[in-house]
Amino acid sequence: MTETTGTNTRVICPKCRQELPWFALNTDTMSLCTQCGSAIRACVFPALLHTHQPDPDLPVPVAEGDASCFHHAGRKAVAACEECGRFLCALCRINRMGRNVCAACLSRQKHDGALPNLTTERILYQQIAWTLTLLPLLVFPFLAITAPIAFGYAIHAIRQPPGILPQRRWPMILAALLALAEFALGLWIIHLMLDDMA
Repeated sequence: MTETTGTNTRVICPKCRQELPWFALNTDTMSLCTQCGSAIRACVFPALLHTHQPDPDLPVPVAEGDASCFHHAGRKAVAACEECGRFLCALCRINRMGRNVCAACLSRQKHDGALPNLTTERILYQQIAWTLTLLPLLVFPFLAITAPIAFGYAIHAIRQPPGILPQRRWPMILAALLALAEFALGLWIIHLMLDDMA
């Protein structure tokens, strides 16, 4: 038998209504009530034995006298924007480098260029280098043109600081070497074509 008061749920003895200790729950045999000595077998869901704290990031309804969110009047404010001072709920609050800001202030800072370390896009030079290295193999005369460009992109990709995407250096070194070989091959093919014309 269970009894719920507020957020606490207790398993109680049906005879004396005293709380059963946790070691008397979910046993294979009958247990004795510590108060009245009645034989009891209590099987409960394991979640009942764990204390659950409410998630602080979930929206909390506004109580009388509490501040509400600027954007959501029905939600309790958990922080104030450190830029504009608006009250923010857990949904609207953005924790940026230890500071609470709202989306409007973050957008304004990005537009003003005040967020140099906020990366929203990244050019993958390694993919450009591999495309310029492998695609011209289908059309040989373009090797002499695209190989130096691919080599430049490969070197740029090697020197690029690591970003949020994992990047290994050895594929770029291989692409640079392959681009140099293709450049030499392209020059040799052009030389052969010019010799045949003469």
